[in-house]
Amino acid sequence: MPSRPVSRLSATERTLQSALVGLQDLSVIATPPARRRPIRTLVAPFDLATVQAALRRETARGGQSFVVVPRIEGLDRMAACLAEACPDLKILSAHGRMTPDEVDGAMMAFAGGEADVLVATSIVESGLDVPRANTMVVCGAERFGMSQLHQLRGRVGRSRLQGLCYLMREQRLRPARRPRGVSRLSRPSTGWAAAWRWPDATSTCAGPATSWARNRPAICG
Repeated sequence: MPSRPVSRLSATERTLQSALVGLQDLSVIATPPARRRPIRTLVAPFDLATVQAALRRETARGGQSFVVVPRIEGLDRMAACLAEACPDLKILSAHGRMTPDEVDGAMMAFAGGEADVLVATSIVESGLDVPRANTMVVCGAERFGMSQLHQLRGRVGRSRLQGLCYLMREQRLRPARRPRGVSRLSRPSTGWAAAWRWPDATSTCAGPATSWARNRPAICG
């Protein structure tokens, strides 16, 4: 019996496809949560003094901070560097090579206010709600995709305090398109605008959007 090609679509995919071709209306939730303020976003070369000042400023107003690195290999070095620069701050680490219990322990301890700074990889980009954490420093921001940067930035500014996000690139590199693009869309509920303006925002670690060569994975930690 000859084989027959079969295509299956989930209900979500069918609905999205129908909306994109104009068969159904597309509804966009553009209203931000109540009291949510735009996150101030700074794009700059990495500078330890700036990071130190940002972490101390957040701690002084009773908050906590995230420091995100692109690779697990550089996490311990960053944590040690911050511990030396800010010996009065308690620092925790979290990354994907830790056991699930270790990751949960670090996340719960940070959410419970047991540390001032959480140094982590991009595993913190979703599923973590810490209203006291209102400053984020993303090191090596040029190594992250648009969607990652947008998701990461959304971890801060979840209270009435002003959220701050520092997208820091390596000193030797020129300003990258993705961090600068994210910094321009700092208002709440701008993910949809980012996805339409930069198609690679829909891919976690992508470049431009029109061929396999342009959609190959970038380097992500």
